[in-house]
This record gives sequence, C-alpha cells and structure tokens, in this order.
Amino acid sequence: MLEQYAQYSEVEPILADYSGLQRALEKLNDYQSALIVLYYDDRKHIDDIAMIYDVSSSKIKVDLYRTRQQLKDIMMGYENE
Repeated sequence: MLEQYAQYSEVEPILADYSGLQRALEKLNDYQSALIVLYYDDRKHIDDIAMIYDVSSSKIKVDLYRTRQQLKDIMMGYENE
C-alpha cells in the first residue's frame, strides 16, 4: 500500500523503506486510514467508498483531499527533522 500511495502522492518519501510514510499513516484516525486503504490499496472508486460510508461522493472527495494534505504536512515535518 505504501508504494501505491507514494506513487500518487506529491510527497516523495526520502527513505526507500517508506518508514516516514508508515509513521505518517499511523498518525491518521481510523476513518482516514480506511479511506486511504480503500482508495489506494483496494482501488475502490469514490462512489463505492461513499456507498460504504453512506455519504455523498463529494464528502469522500473532500475527506480524501484533506487526508492527503494532512499526510503531506506530516511528511514535510519529518523532512525538517
């Protein structure tokens, strides 16, 4: 999953083992983690994820965007350490 997320992410993990990305993913709440897994690992379509959570596709898009931004911010913090 980490390699697939990194492929679509604007953040390039510095370490080949993706440890920074793994640590960042662990900081997400359960819902955010599930969104990332469903979208990137299970390759579910936005509409399918929306059906799972019984919410609109727009909400899933916004939540995925915010989750990616949060991951980006966390990853940028690791780069500055």
